[in-house]
Amino acid sequence: PGHDASLNYFNVPWSGVRTSHLPDIVEPDLSGKLKIDPSDGDVRLPIYGWGQPGPRSILNIQNTGGYTTFTRGVWPNKTLVVLDLPCAKPDAGMVDSCDDEQIANQNYTRMELKVPDVGTKCFRHGGSTPESLVLACQFHPTGFGQNSGGGENGGGSIASGPYQFVNPTSGAKLIFRRIHHWSWNADSRHTYFSSFYNDTADSLRQAQEDISAAFPPGSSIEAFTDPLQMPDNYNAGTLPSLTMVYGTGEEYKAGGTVAGAGRRRLGSGGNILRDYTVFTINHHFTQLGPGQTYFARQFLISDELGNVHDNANMLLDETYMAQIDDIDYAGRSLQLYSSADDNDLQEVFGAAASTAVGGSTTSCDQGTPVCTGRTTPDINLSPFFYITGCGNATYFGPDMYYFMPGRNFSQDIVDHNGTIRSYACEGQPPHVHPSFRLMGYFDPSDEGCASLQNYQYMPSYCSRRGVGMEGERGTAPATSDATGDQQLSEEEEEQGPPQEDDFFAIDLSDTGDVANVTDVADKDIAGPESPDEEASPPPDLSGATTTSASSTVASGPSSLLRIILAVHQLVRLAGHRF
Repeated sequence: PGHDASLNYFNVPWSGVRTSHLPDIVEPDLSGKLKIDPSDGDVRLPIYGWGQPGPRSILNIQNTGGYTTFTRGVWPNKTLVVLDLPCAKPDAGMVDSCDDEQIANQNYTRMELKVPDVGTKCFRHGGSTPESLVLACQFHPTGFGQNSGGGENGGGSIASGPYQFVNPTSGAKLIFRRIHHWSWNADSRHTYFSSFYNDTADSLRQAQEDISAAFPPGSSIEAFTDPLQMPDNYNAGTLPSLTMVYGTGEEYKAGGTVAGAGRRRLGSGGNILRDYTVFTINHHFTQLGPGQTYFARQFLISDELGNVHDNANMLLDETYMAQIDDIDYAGRSLQLYSSADDNDLQEVFGAAASTAVGGSTTSCDQGTPVCTGRTTPDINLSPFFYITGCGNATYFGPDMYYFMPGRNFSQDIVDHNGTIRSYACEGQPPHVHPSFRLMGYFDPSDEGCASLQNYQYMPSYCSRRGVGMEGERGTAPATSDATGDQQLSEEEEEQGPPQEDDFFAIDLSDTGDVANVTDVADKDIAGPESPDEEASPPPDLSGATTTSASSTVASGPSSLLRIILAVHQLVRLAGHRF
């Protein structure tokens, strides 16, 4: 994009769960109270198809309790409820339901479920899964346009089922999962629904026989919810759950740190039955222009359902959003040094940053600067990564897909049967994955930066002369084997392989408060301060394991899976950079 590009719609994050594993959704009220007791009735949120209107499918996050919990096994404690049947409007449109006054005085027509004289004539419909055969059966007269069972009791929610069709004369019934379409068009008599039959030829024949026997020609049909008995020893507090904590949007209020608005959106994946429930937070109605950054801090909690209320509410004050302008970036110069040339046996490089914010000079114990960038985003600069983990090969540059299977470098395209797998390594077993380190922001057209593409990064390169090096270009290490490969000193062997904290381990003691270049990059993004900017890590959550971008703290019993994942999403969205 050009320099005038702006962005106005983000999904932060775009995520979801497998519906078969975590089919139930519960949310707190505006006070933050999460109701899970059976006396609260059916506490589950209805789940409609993605993009299909439904109660609570889309909410302004300022109208939420700040978090959403996915779980399974919630007993709905619901009573027998008659489903709302759709109505045809006088103008040929459809509504999810209508009242007696609209029927009497406004010419609305409510659908009546009745098998035509030719019978149900059920057939298999697209969207079936191995465990759920989707059927289309003749259950109503013509004259009704498309309707998908919206509304609180419309039958279209996956989570609010199961439901039942009942023959009021014989008492025969058919239990089903949910309505896909009460009707498809005005010329059709078919109702489309997900059943509990498996998707096999034998099951289809059995379903056709069962439904024809239960609902012969001319039969009336009534539709209800299907109440379930509470399981023995039911305890909602012990159910497994995954909670997404995103906050209540205080930052959007007057004088807040972000412009625009936010909303929580969820629904089943796609317009057919699919084993995926989509979840996202939309940040929209804003304009993020060149040089600006949107920042969001959210949390994930994996814990028993009974612990979610206390833990999630403690984390609400830790969520944060901000918009950072270009002038808020207090960056400094970052230079990469190397002593290798065509005659060298080693191809390594190191990094050095200016010791002062805004500084433009660096120093290194050896080598010469070959690539210059910044610790923060800037015009015409791209994020560069150092990628390892794919065998012995390494990569430095902006291409996060460098080692991905199917990469065609001659055409700069990816072709692996249409599958993009940035988490995999070409020619390596499936369990081998690349590791990414953000090195800084550099000009992708800089030939000096490009020359380091397959060099090895040495964290200690600029803080000392290196093992056996005398500072002379072209001189092999004193401690090397017959191949010229560098050998570790006794001190280095005791230290072991470089750890994550060794990344950019450069002595910047003159800065007083900065220990390494990665810290420099974090501190140089000086956007609006959060009220808890200097606070310690998120509060202790009853012995839960806490994981953040920079540290892991574990305590308490290991028998319970209690993981709090601090999701620090620094979305560096600048139209002219990426």
